[in-house]
Amino acid sequence: MNERLQNPNFQILLFVVLFIITAIYFEYPATMILQPQSMHNWRQADCASFARIYYESGMHFFEPKVYNVLAGEGNAVGEFPILYYFVALLYKIFGPYEFIFRIVNTCILMMGLLSLFQLSKRLLNDLFFAYLIPFLIFASPLIMLFGNNYLCDISSLSFAFMGWNALLKYRANQQRKRFWFSIIFFTLAALLKLNSVISLVAISTLYFIEFNQWEMGNRSRFFNHKFDNFIGFLLSFTIIASWYKWAIFYNEKYQVTFLGTKIWPNWSAWDTTDETFLNTINGFFKNAPINYFLPTIVLLIVLLYFSNRNRNLADSFMFQSLMLVLIGTLMFIFTFFFGIKDNIYYTINLYIFPTLILLNACYIFKIKYPIAFKSNVFRMLTILFLLINVVYAKSLNKDFYHQGKEHHRINENFYHENFRPFIDQVGIKKNEKVISIPDHTPNASLYSIGRYGWSDYNYLKDTFSINNAIRKGAKYLIISNAMMLSSPLIENYTANYVGNFENIFIYKIDLNSKNLRNRFVKLKTKDNYYISWFDDNAADLQITDATTAKQFYMIDIGDGTIAFKINTGRFIASNKETYGKLFINTEWMGDWETFTKIEIEPNKYALKTREGKFLRLNKENNFIGTADNYSEEIILIE
Repeated sequence: MNERLQNPNFQILLFVVLFIITAIYFEYPATMILQPQSMHNWRQADCASFARIYYESGMHFFEPKVYNVLAGEGNAVGEFPILYYFVALLYKIFGPYEFIFRIVNTCILMMGLLSLFQLSKRLLNDLFFAYLIPFLIFASPLIMLFGNNYLCDISSLSFAFMGWNALLKYRANQQRKRFWFSIIFFTLAALLKLNSVISLVAISTLYFIEFNQWEMGNRSRFFNHKFDNFIGFLLSFTIIASWYKWAIFYNEKYQVTFLGTKIWPNWSAWDTTDETFLNTINGFFKNAPINYFLPTIVLLIVLLYFSNRNRNLADSFMFQSLMLVLIGTLMFIFTFFFGIKDNIYYTINLYIFPTLILLNACYIFKIKYPIAFKSNVFRMLTILFLLINVVYAKSLNKDFYHQGKEHHRINENFYHENFRPFIDQVGIKKNEKVISIPDHTPNASLYSIGRYGWSDYNYLKDTFSINNAIRKGAKYLIISNAMMLSSPLIENYTANYVGNFENIFIYKIDLNSKNLRNRFVKLKTKDNYYISWFDDNAADLQITDATTAKQFYMIDIGDGTIAFKINTGRFIASNKETYGKLFINTEWMGDWETFTKIEIEPNKYALKTREGKFLRLNKENNFIGTADNYSEEIILIE
């Protein structure tokens, strides 16, 4: 086995096997097939939309789009879309399956961590810690979650790892191609996520110091191809700046703001109020367990202090890189201070900082305490520490994917395997736009629907804004919360019922839409008993006669489904747990609060619950309940 471990190919194979085992433990096979969901499902859906629309609309690289129709036809851009374009090419070959996108990001992560393995082995000349460091990075809950996800932050970090690895190879053999590989990887990392430029800025700063023959500490010359080095850094920064300048122009042209190609106002630490500053600091502490197991955070702080205290023993280039990356990390945090609290994925590319801490600390520890460094006891303890971090990261999956506190999904039924076919079956064509509410994200539900359109993100708060969307081409209204059907605003647009998929209701809309089915009605039995309530605070219904009967407001959802509410906005509900007794529920509308009309004679309807029971008067116990037949059914007064 020891002889095999000396074989570089076997080392790589072992790394890949360990990565796959860890990924399986992290539930990657189960999550690989899922649509965008869990923490930051908003941004996940944006990324998934870019790839899907490239696939659907002609593969025009410089016309990136999302499903949310803003000022253009969904035209919007964030990061350099090479990853989305590549995924779209795979969609063309294999079909537009979500697992393809997730597999691509997972493979890039694996290659990034493999590069970190090779870098660690080269720097430390120790195979054990070369394996340990990448898997300790993988054991961050944040890296675990987004490692097989739709965000390109993980891919950006992975390319940064590749860049550092190529740079250390360049130092070892001074081959120009290694330097150019590092420039390519660092440039690609920064194009995918701008905060990844921290690594490039740090390295170019060290080049500038060396070029000017300023103090370099005790290190030897690193950059021996001054012209190539200068051109490489110049080209990299020019490409990065040119891309983001074009991205800002593109988003301004189409009035796009949500993808954040500019710094958001009042996000920097110096622009926040004292209260906001303290709330944000509190948010950082709350988010800390998502970044790492808390003892690991403490250890990283201790190792940073240890590295600085023993900097005379450090690899000079790596230690100077650590200090510059620390400065860059702090500058980024203070510039995007307020935004990081609610967008924790912004910190993914900052993981280059703890990576450099680990590399520097291990290097110094090896020199200062060589016996302890080689000790089997010490190594067993580090393995135990790694395993604790891995188990801790896995434990957070209950929050990320199993209805836990960080589990963010739109209506469950958007994820049903038959939902997308249903959208096609009801006749919503690919070129027809929709309004999908409620959904406060730009693209989460629209991506599931697979149609361009509008969501609550577009501030559809009044008749004017909805009519404006209709004028711009909205043909269908998709409502995924039945409560909204009782809204005076929304009921104007539910005249033309199209279909219902597990309580996702679809209506065809136009400027003349008006649901005339919704109106005030009275309920009575065949024996002329009327149904009413005593006062506005009543929880129970009562039996009365025609003179004292009150009117209910009937919400006609379509397809024979209706609901009733009293003047305070509360709904009638049935409850099988109380012998089928009818009562006045709180202000929501679900299965208990909806009924089906069954016509028994012209303009006369019996009412049936979702459980298949008919509403009737229970004379023995004097309450309105349910029965298997309608011998004394409650009849809707039209």
